[in-house]
Amino acid sequence: RATGFPGLVAARAVLLIAFCGLVGWMSFRRSGDFYISLAAALAADALAGLPTLIKSWQLPQSESANVYVGAFASAVITLLTVKQVSAPLVAFPLYIAVLSSVQIALVAGRLGPRLRHVSGPGPAARRLHLDVED
Repeated sequence: RATGFPGLVAARAVLLIAFCGLVGWMSFRRSGDFYISLAAALAADALAGLPTLIKSWQLPQSESANVYVGAFASAVITLLTVKQVSAPLVAFPLYIAVLSSVQIALVAGRLGPRLRHVSGPGPAARRLHLDVED
């Protein structure tokens, strides 16, 4: 049984999966269109993943690129097993492949600190007097 911080992470992951599934199911029930529900579930997942992208931009050293490399490889292998391409079969693996490649670039390439170093902290950071570390 997971307790403490690992338990919190596991609980948040389960809630996120439930939320994305619920959004897809509710949009299907309301519209009757599978593709709208698929797009709604993808949008919900992207919205839920936004904090991770922001964190990877700001503090890439707090993330591990290995996790995203594994997710990318898994998504690509899944895409390679598809015999007949259709939206229901390729939407999520393609989404995971794109998201993972962006995360790999942000975490392994440390793009956020590199680009912030070139352009300096943004106006919000200057307004709040935040120290931006490289």
